[in-house]
Parts: sequence; structure tokens; C-alpha cells
Amino acid sequence: MMRGLVTLLNDEPLLDEVTRELVSVNHQATNENTARRALVAAVRSGVVGSSVVRARLDELLGSVDPVRAAGEFAVVMGLSAEWWLRVNDSGGSSEQALDWESGERAALDAVTLLRPAGVSLDPELEAVCWLSAALSLDAGQGRKIEQLERLLWSVRCVAELMVTVSTTADRSRLSNRFARVFDAGAALAVELGDHDAADVIMEAARRDRVGLILAELARNPDVDTAIRSSALAVSDSSAAIPTTTTTDGEDGDEDGGTPAVSSTESRSAAILVDRQGAVSDAERVLGPLGALCDASALMSITAASILDRRSDLTGTTVVLQLFPQQTSQSSGRGREVSTVRVYRRLTWIEGGDDSAVEEHLDHFDPPKTLLATSAEDLRIFAWLPTFAQILPQPLLDLLARADRSSPVRLMIVPTGLFHVPFDALPLSGSGLRDEMLIDRAVVSVHGSLTSMLALMRTDTVSSIVPSIAVYDGERADGELKHVEAEFISLNTHVPGVIRVRGAEELRERLRKDSDSEPIAMLAMGVHGSSDDHGWGQGKTMPDGSIVTAAQALGWKAPRLCVLASCHSPITAADGVELSGFPLALMLTGAATVIGGLYDIDDEATTAIMNRFWELYAGGTVPLIALHQAKVEWLHHNPDVRRTPRLWAGLVTYGAATQ
Repeated sequence: MMRGLVTLLNDEPLLDEVTRELVSVNHQATNENTARRALVAAVRSGVVGSSVVRARLDELLGSVDPVRAAGEFAVVMGLSAEWWLRVNDSGGSSEQALDWESGERAALDAVTLLRPAGVSLDPELEAVCWLSAALSLDAGQGRKIEQLERLLWSVRCVAELMVTVSTTADRSRLSNRFARVFDAGAALAVELGDHDAADVIMEAARRDRVGLILAELARNPDVDTAIRSSALAVSDSSAAIPTTTTTDGEDGDEDGGTPAVSSTESRSAAILVDRQGAVSDAERVLGPLGALCDASALMSITAASILDRRSDLTGTTVVLQLFPQQTSQSSGRGREVSTVRVYRRLTWIEGGDDSAVEEHLDHFDPPKTLLATSAEDLRIFAWLPTFAQILPQPLLDLLARADRSSPVRLMIVPTGLFHVPFDALPLSGSGLRDEMLIDRAVVSVHGSLTSMLALMRTDTVSSIVPSIAVYDGERADGELKHVEAEFISLNTHVPGVIRVRGAEELRERLRKDSDSEPIAMLAMGVHGSSDDHGWGQGKTMPDGSIVTAAQALGWKAPRLCVLASCHSPITAADGVELSGFPLALMLTGAATVIGGLYDIDDEATTAIMNRFWELYAGGTVPLIALHQAKVEWLHHNPDVRRTPRLWAGLVTYGAATQ
């Protein structure tokens, strides 16, 4: 079998030979896992429509007992459906003609068996079967709604699967394999105007990295023990599958065994209990990330439900979700051309609590540079008019009607677009000449609807003391020339600030098991550094020691964390979302995090933050305080409006209800 798998890695393997070899292994192997792996490889990577593989599948379907070996039978049924999908995807083969009806029948038979009692025996295989069932439908015959329903089932299976993925290689493989499920589903949702379906698809896609994050939390020694244990419990319970073989020695049929169907149902029930317990504990320990681990909650979390639960928002409130998809299509010359499509989902309430929720769903096809650039790329500010295409027309209309004194509350879930400096987007499309988004909207950025809801449930603390401050304004090199002035402003307006100079002292102040009074706020004005994976984002302390985002996972974070320092985004250099200081702090107690997208300007940041601290100490919530401080600074310094890099890098993460 290993020889066959290695052969498949060749550029031009002898597929017919290796396919027959893998089928032979499936015949001869005495180990069940070896036999199954060989059959899976033959179905997925062997000759398309191979009659040898088809004959083996039919032989197994005729010989495996569907009652006493229910799990094995279900998997073979699923592989049979996958065999048909490859045939039909290829337009038929030399050994098997195109036959979508047989493909649909095999897929629908398989999905009923692969989830016998609420727990999938094989989420990846089940996702493939639902995809095959969806593609089998002729959408032109008025069956688009049914096709979308089947695609949503595939999406749910992929969301379950992603929680168990622990390596970047597996994550990349699955993302590539199921990208068309999300793309086709999103396109149908737009065509049908199905807003709830769009929410499910986008929210499931945001679970793309959850398994990788859980794996990192479970194995990183810098992470708090409770977090590591919780992450491991979620991973283990999510990966569990029901027993699929007969149990000997128990009361059962006349042969002395318990039918596998019965034992599978019992095991499924136990797994569901374990999963719910693990998720409940994760929500307590991991906050927003814990909520993302529950794939079963996909159907209940919608943008409309977020707005329905708002408690202290009385003006126009908007949720904007962005969902970019990169697809490949033929250029007509035998080459594949990659294009980008961005789906936009807008949900809003205009006016008071009695106003109805309104919704909009569409897509646009921007240049690839929209996704290819990063916050560190200076060209991003030259491309702001292009990035402004992100804002759909109904949002531009809302902004045009908004009064500067009562700006729109805009919560953005920018999947794949966390590098965009949203405040600086021009509003020329709304007829507001020379205005930018900051002039008409108070913006916060969120990782997902799920995390937004989790933060809405987080208790906020009205007290601003005691507070911790880490400011690197006393070093001899004087690289941060203006940061000491910001500390003086903070210390003037917020009483009893505790100044910390080293990583060990900061860790001790924020220790989870500390009996001292909880810290209300953490402020940092230090050098920051980025890394490729987010968790290595570092803050250089005044004494030269370094604190990383991974180490912050061991803290008891205050509700407010103001990291007005360089490189504190929620995404890393390689585009990985849901990582870095903002997420680390939200996982450990923060409700609002102010971070820096890139290497932010020292002088401009200090000027803005001086006013921020004055507003914050006077009772203005942090989100509004930052927005107001920026607006006032721009008013007094009109020349810098055309240099957004000086001020647009300060971003508020979280603050869902403020």
C-alpha cells in the first residue's frame, strides 16, 4: 500500500497499475485500517471510473452486513458515491459513461447511513456525498432551493471537520477540496436572496482555522494549563466517531453479539454528551474561540439575531460581512486563470429598537490586489479607492443619510480582509465628496458573528482602576520619542496607574490565580513585531524582555486592552486569521482590544491617544473615545487626512454592543 501511495505522488504515475495494486491491498490486508486506506486511495486518486474499483465496491456492498457492520457498510456506500462523483465531474470516462442519476442515488443512500444517530462516521466523506447530491440536481429545472439545502449540509460537515484539523497541510488540502462547496453555496444564496444561508456559509468558512488554533493551544507550553486542557478536550471529542463493529460478550442477538446499529446509537449519544460538555467548558475558558468550536450552532447564529440582541444601541446599526473566494477558470487557451469574488452581506437597523431588520446580499469581482496585499504594504493606501468597492451601495446610502454628530455604528466581519484600513476608505460612491468612512461611521472589526455574540455576553466593567501601563519612553535610544507624553496623559487622567517595565512583572500582575483586585485596563506603548503565524507577535518591554501573543494566553486579561503599538492585528503575515494579540487577549477575558495594523506612527498615535485617555477617563466607552479622538485630531490637522497611514492603523477589535 505504501508503495502505491508513494507512486501517486509522481508527476505522471502509472495510474492503472497503482489502482489495481491498491485494490489488491484492500482484498488482502488483514488490518482493517490498512484495507480502508487502500480503498480510499483507489477511489480518490486512482483511475477515474475504474471498473476494477467499481467491481470491488460492488463486491463489498454485497458481502458486508449492513446491520452487524453498519459503520463499514456506510463507509463503502460513501466511497461508492465518491466514485460516481469523480466519474460525473470528469464528464464520464473510458470505462464508465456519465450518469448523474446513479451518482445522486448513491449519494443520498450514503448520507442516511453516514450519520446514524447525530454523529458522523466520516465528516469528510459525508461532505463529499452531499456535494455529489447537490451537483446531481439540474438547477435549471427549478431545483435551486433543494440544491442549496444539500450544499448547506456539505458546509456543515466541513465545519465539523475543520475543528479536528491539526496541521496546515491537512487544512490546505481540505480547503482546496471543498472550496467549491462554499463558492457554489454562496453564489446560490446570492441568486436566491437567501440571507440566512449566506450567514451559515460565511460563518462555517470562518471555522477554517479553528482546528489549527486548538492544536497550537494544546501543544504550546507557554499557554495556560486550563486553556491547553480545554483545547485538547474539544479536539478529542470532535474527532471521536461511533463504534462501527459488533460488540462481543454483551446481551444481544443469538450469536452472542450486540448489533452494530444499536452500539453505534449508544456511542453516538455518549459522544454528543462529551462534545457538549467540552464546548461548554471551552466557551467558559476560551470565550469567542470556544463558541466557534460548536459546529452545531451554525444554524442559530445570524446577523439578524445579533442586531435583535443589541442592548445599548439606539441609532443606525450595521453588520457588514465580507467573504472573498478565489476561483480558477479556463482562459480558453488551456490555462487556468485565478479570479477573486467577494460576497457582501449587509444587515442593518435604521433608527430605534422598533425598526425592522433590513438585509442585502450581493457580490463583486475586484482586482486580485485586494487580497494579495498586506497592511505592511505602503501601496495599500494608494489603492484605497479600489478597496472602497468593499462598501455595498445600501451601506453608502445609509452613510449619506447619517449625521456626522450621530455616525452609523458599523461592525465589520472582514473574512480574509483584516489588512484593510477601513476608517480611511473614501465615500465617493455615496456622493460624499472628500469624506471617508471615519466621517460617517464608528467602526469595529470582528473575527466572526459567533465571537461577536460571545463578546455581547461578556460582562463589562465600569471601573477604570486599577490599570496597568507599559510605556517604553525612558530608554536611552529614544526611538519612541513621543510615547512618554502619552503615558503622562494617561497618568493624568486615569488615577492610580501601575507602571510595569518587564515581562515577568506583567505576567505576575495578570496571573490567573491572583487574589488581588482584578485589573480593569491594560495600556501598552512599546515596540511591536510581527511574525508569520500571529502567535509570535511580540512586544518589547522597557527592560528589553519580550512578551508574545502566545504568552498572553496565560494571562487574566482586563476587559479593556489598549495596545496602541505596532503590529497588533488579528491576522498574521501569511494571511492566517484568528491569531495574535487581539485574539489572545479576548480568549483570556478582554471584551475590547485596540491594536495597530502595522508599524504605526509614534507622533500621530501619541496625539490621538492623549485625547483618547481624556475621553475615556470622562466616561466615554473606548470604541467611541478612539473614534472621537481620531475625528478631532483630523479636524485640527486637515493636511493629514490625505496621509491615512499616520492615523488609520489604530483599530478597535470587539466592543460588539458599544
